Amino acid sequence: VGKVLQRLTLQLQGGKKKPASKHDYCPVHGRNSGQGESGPTAPQPQSPPLVRLETPGGKLVPEDTPNKEAWRDGCILVLGAERLAVALNLPSVVSLDLTTIPMAGFEIVPLVALEFSDLDHCHWEWHRAPAQTTKSKGRSPSAVTISAEDTLVSEERTYAPTAGDVGCVLKLVCTPYTADGRLGTSRVVQTAVVGAGPT
Repeated sequence: VGKVLQRLTLQLQGGKKKPASKHDYCPVHGRNSGQGESGPTAPQPQSPPLVRLETPGGKLVPEDTPNKEAWRDGCILVLGAERLAVALNLPSVVSLDLTTIPMAGFEIVPLVALEFSDLDHCHWEWHRAPAQTTKSKGRSPSAVTISAEDTLVSEERTYAPTAGDVGCVLKLVCTPYTADGRLGTSRVVQTAVVGAGPT
């Protein structure tokens, strides 16, 4: 893991690496890298590295630790004054599509592909939105968001539009999570305008 931390240190410093001198401070090891001109100096208190990886208990992960053992859930990556929690294999939505032409009374079943989660560990939300306020038309706009004007109509995976949805669009939000409750990133897709259906 030491090589990774060294690269992060260089990036944090702007990618500049100057030749080491006997008085230079080593940002990774947190100490001076050489001896003074008059010979060995008295040991100085070791400062914490600028970039370091800490265990969940706050201890420094040794630099010779293999990456597969060093990066664990709950560890903290310290980048200067910033502290970032390490989270492995968070659930994500690989794809989410609505291929059905929406019509009142006909159930819409989303096509979804997940990573590190499954259909039983997803939170679903269907929102109705006025068609005229949407910026993109079509079934799967690239950037869809939920706005204050939208109305939550269901929290099930599938949804059958009602007469009240006719003339509006529907937005589906899928939020995956793990068995221990860790949330992944939500994805939102949108249908075309809901039709009245055959009479």
